[in-house]
Amino acid sequence: MENLNKYDIEWALKPIWQGNTIYHESLLMAENAMGEIFAPLLYYPNTILSVCDSTLGITYTEGEDYELRGGFLWRTPNSRMPYLTYQQLYCPNEEGDLVMNLDSGGHMRIVCAPYMQQGIIYVTYTHDDPWRWRIPAFKGDLLPRTYDKLQKGMPLTVLFYGDSVTSGDDVTSQTNVPPYTPLWTEMFVANLERRYGSEITMIDTALGGSDTAWGLENLQTHVIDHQPDLAVIGFGNNDRMDPEAYRRQIETILARVKETSPHTEFILVDPMTPNRFISQKNGYRWYVLQDRYAEQHKKLEGPGVAVMEIMQVHLDLQNVKRFWDMTANNVNHPNDFLYRVLAQVCSAVLIPADKL
Repeated sequence: MENLNKYDIEWALKPIWQGNTIYHESLLMAENAMGEIFAPLLYYPNTILSVCDSTLGITYTEGEDYELRGGFLWRTPNSRMPYLTYQQLYCPNEEGDLVMNLDSGGHMRIVCAPYMQQGIIYVTYTHDDPWRWRIPAFKGDLLPRTYDKLQKGMPLTVLFYGDSVTSGDDVTSQTNVPPYTPLWTEMFVANLERRYGSEITMIDTALGGSDTAWGLENLQTHVIDHQPDLAVIGFGNNDRMDPEAYRRQIETILARVKETSPHTEFILVDPMTPNRFISQKNGYRWYVLQDRYAEQHKKLEGPGVAVMEIMQVHLDLQNVKRFWDMTANNVNHPNDFLYRVLAQVCSAVLIPADKL
């Protein structure tokens, strides 16, 4: 495929669960305590098509820069590949707000992009392995008005409302570094437009750091006043409440929108799993109940409401890949690769599998 050296929607939104080629899978090349630098691939590779740096501008050579050993890619001693040293990632002798304890002992750095991007490489390869987990489901039947308008190529207004994951914080287009991958919401909308031919008006009122309390407080101006056809709602990453209380908050958001905009349909975006290896002792503020919130979303799914089940996909990926291979801040923000997966999973909600 052409254009592997820059962002292209043709490869970027190929679902990772379909076909036998995976495009620009991210690996964090980081040194462990024994001085080894390697990372696992999601599938067992047949042929490596490309290994490049985080900008997609530098291509590395097998044998000189890396070796393939089973399902792992190893950095060679004299490689040109960038990497994070053991001190940079695990920071054993540091303390402070940007250092967290690991459950297994020791520390790990948490930091905003583009720090983690320094050690990221992207690998494109072919494989024969099947997808091992449940395939993200098509849910157009739950969103009949939206799906009908798409099938007829009619104009559509799609609004995104939520926290930093919904707003795409730390994707490279936002941090202004190559390869300038768009927000996942923009990728999703572009995918709908090219598959259906609809002209889509996109409205983004999401805000990093927000929770459902903020969501309720700003609902009138940020959602209701826009009267969207489809509202994509993504909270939960910053909420710290009982799961049932969280469900009631989301229920109230949906009900208030429907009061004055009865035609609006909804996609609920599950929160992401944060870095589960960081200890929950000493006031750890990130991993609380996100997986339980995703369970509550399922209770709300029905006519007019579909759930984008990215939590489960993220957990599935971590059966093979490490959390830090897919994160921009080592806490809860996806990197470009995982944001592409978000766009793929959201696309699957409204695009049948044979058209993805």
